[in-house]
Amino acid sequence: MSDPIFYIVELELPDSDLDSFLKWYSAVHTPHLYEAGFTVCTSYRAIAGAMSLVDIYQAPSWDIFESAAFERYRQIAASDPHRPHYIGKNTNTRTPYHHVQWSHPPDPEITRPLVTDWITIWRFPADALTLDRVAAWLRDEGGAHLRDRGAQYIRLLRKGREAPTGRSIRPEAAIVLQWKSQPPMQAVNTTTLPAWLSDAISQSDAFTGYRLYPWADDPAVKANYWTGRT
Repeated sequence: MSDPIFYIVELELPDSDLDSFLKWYSAVHTPHLYEAGFTVCTSYRAIAGAMSLVDIYQAPSWDIFESAAFERYRQIAASDPHRPHYIGKNTNTRTPYHHVQWSHPPDPEITRPLVTDWITIWRFPADALTLDRVAAWLRDEGGAHLRDRGAQYIRLLRKGREAPTGRSIRPEAAIVLQWKSQPPMQAVNTTTLPAWLSDAISQSDAFTGYRLYPWADDPAVKANYWTGRT
């Protein structure tokens, strides 16, 4: 049985490098990753979070990292003349996750493609018992609580093996919330959660950001999504 991956790559990038990153990401990097077998490639810019950019990739299974197509991509990336000089040298972390089923009845589309303008990522340490507790809370009351605050879709994730392209500094679990528009502060305030979950999330940096790709980060477009980084 396949176990689809939800791969989160974070990097710190100064504003001065954003334009060159976007041009490379959309015109060079993303096509290569689709050719390697990824089914979703998108990027989000932080209004709150430890690192300024979050790239999210989805694929049918972990096997993508062991495929000939991915090995070909790595060889291309290593000699890519268009790759910005700072990629790989800036602060970054790479975390492959797998989805955890939490809804009842089970959601047949639990690994549906990520298509959303805004996301929030809450990370927290968790063993199997903690993941079961979070899943039960989401199923019994948490899912409704978060939807009441505007979340359109809620993913519960568990960390997988280390990616062959880099290690992760993130803890074992995450909740990803999808929003249609910028969420109000009270919607992403973890103090509205049960104390045991709020305390766990508070141990790690949360992230809220808006989608950069496939559109450019120009003032006319981003005015609908950006109110200034907090």
